[in-house]
Amino acid sequence: MAKVHLSEMLPVIEEMLKADGKVTFIPEGISMQPVIVGGRDSVTIKKPKGRLQKYDACLYRRENGGFVLHRVIKVMPDSYIMSGDNQYAKEKGIRDEQIIGILVSINKNGREIECGGFFFRFYVFLISNPFSKFLKKNLARVRNRLSKIKNKFIGDKNED
Repeated sequence: MAKVHLSEMLPVIEEMLKADGKVTFIPEGISMQPVIVGGRDSVTIKKPKGRLQKYDACLYRRENGGFVLHRVIKVMPDSYIMSGDNQYAKEKGIRDEQIIGILVSINKNGREIECGGFFFRFYVFLISNPFSKFLKKNLARVRNRLSKIKNKFIGDKNED
C-alpha cells in the first residue's frame, strides 16, 4: 500500500467535503490515544456546519502547514484551544478557517463508532476534562518515580 501525505491529497479532500461528502483516512501518531490508535484506526470527517463545540475532534492545518487531528477543549469568540486526548499541552489560536473537517466516526477493528452519540461524548468528557488529564499526568509521574526507585534498589532485570 502506498502512503500519501495529506498535503498532497488536500485539494481532493476539500473538494469532496465541499460537496457535502465525507472523507476517511488513517491518522498517524499517538496524540489521540486511547480513542484513536494512529496507524490502525480509520477516521471519517465531514465539513462542519457552523462553529465547533467543546469536545469535538477535528482535522486542522497549523500555520506551519502541518495537519493535526485534535479535540476542542475550549471555544473562544474567534478561535479554539485544542489538545490531543493523550497530551497535556494546549494549542491556542486555532481559527475556523484552519478547520478542514470534523470527526464524525471512528473505525476500530472493523467496528464503526459514531462520534455524536451520548455515550461516546460522555466517554470523551471523562478522558478529556482537565481533572482527568491532571490525574493521568500525575499518576504517570508517580509510576515513573517508583520505577526509578525500584531500579535503583533492585536493579534492572534487563541488565543481565
